[in-house]
Amino acid sequence: MSPTRRRRRRAADVSAENGFPERTSRSIRIGRDNSGVAITGDHTKIHHSQPASWAVVITAFVMALAVAATILWVTLEHGFSSSPASDPSQPAASAGSLSPSDDVQPNATWCLSGNSCPVRGGDYYWSGSATQLNSALTRVSRLDSLPALSAVGSDQIVITFQSASNESVLLTGLRVVSRQHSPNPQAGLIAAPSCGGCGGQPSVYYFITSLDDPSPSVLPQDPKTGKAIRGRTGFPLTLSQTDVDVLLLTVNDAHCACSFDLNATWTIKGKNGHTLLTNGGAHFRITGSRGLPRYHEILSGETRNGSVNNSAHSVVIPD
Repeated sequence: MSPTRRRRRRAADVSAENGFPERTSRSIRIGRDNSGVAITGDHTKIHHSQPASWAVVITAFVMALAVAATILWVTLEHGFSSSPASDPSQPAASAGSLSPSDDVQPNATWCLSGNSCPVRGGDYYWSGSATQLNSALTRVSRLDSLPALSAVGSDQIVITFQSASNESVLLTGLRVVSRQHSPNPQAGLIAAPSCGGCGGQPSVYYFITSLDDPSPSVLPQDPKTGKAIRGRTGFPLTLSQTDVDVLLLTVNDAHCACSFDLNATWTIKGKNGHTLLTNGGAHFRITGSRGLPRYHEILSGETRNGSVNNSAHSVVIPD
């Protein structure tokens, strides 16, 4: 074998060991130029050998880099947080916010006739007929003792705030948080309770809201006219530690069977906080008054519109 052919053979062996295709060349006659001189060139054959293992490693490494780059881009683009998602109904906590139970002890409940309220409680919604209601009243003393009743049309929520410390609470806002908004029911009736000893209470702050509004606002209320005072927020309010100050929120509803909570924001000892009032977790529920017949309760021995109730329990009659 000539030296040239031996060199070519060694080069081919080295290429095969490194995973490169084997190249072999030989000189061939192509033709002659215009002067008659023969023209030759190299004719190269490429013999493909099996790919080496390191080529697979490089491919895997490149793919891993691409995946890592994609994850890094998504993280930078959309952000990352190890904390759980926040409740949109809650306000953002400010620096140094207190938890609701640390220093403020709030309470909120419907101002129905069975509760101690500054004004007479509102009407009730009964989902059945008047005959069924009067039958139910034979088992209790009066209307407000029935557990199957709920607020309807317009009612009041009495809200109290007390501090566990000697500091006064600065109430900075009150907001309605809607939970459900459905059409009025087609059945049932409105039952107006007899006053039967409506009480009074000092230090009352009057507010009003309407669930018929797309975004109900809590506004201060004129207690004489019952109307909202426009152009004022009514906040902040300083609630004394020595007195049990009462907020009376009138809730008006004509068109929906609604449930909601109330979110109160406050400040105490220079720190901000908030309390979500949920009616003990059951939410505040009220039925719209539009389209429902109205009845009135008559207590035992009471007379109304010429009708005397001689039974031992209260009854309802058309209003």
